[in-house]
Amino acid sequence: MKYVGATEWFIRWPFLIEGLVMGLTGAALSLLIIYYGYQAVVEWANSYIYFVPVVPYAQAVYSLLLILLPLGIGLGIFGSAISMRRFLKV
Repeated sequence: MKYVGATEWFIRWPFLIEGLVMGLTGAALSLLIIYYGYQAVVEWANSYIYFVPVVPYAQAVYSLLLILLPLGIGLGIFGSAISMRRFLKV
């Protein structure tokens, strides 16, 4: 694309958006796994170890949501930017 006149940013945008989507998808899938896994652990702990206070799973997952989503998106974009910087030198 660069040989036919495309600018570097015109080439980079699709890859950066792909990194964003991949990071968002990875963060969302990990949150779902954590949500259902922690929910099962909390239910088990409440039934067998009822004297130990456990953080409710909605509160724990919300805290992780605030960390994992921006981190996943940022890492996806960062990885795409690094690879584009390396391979876009034509």
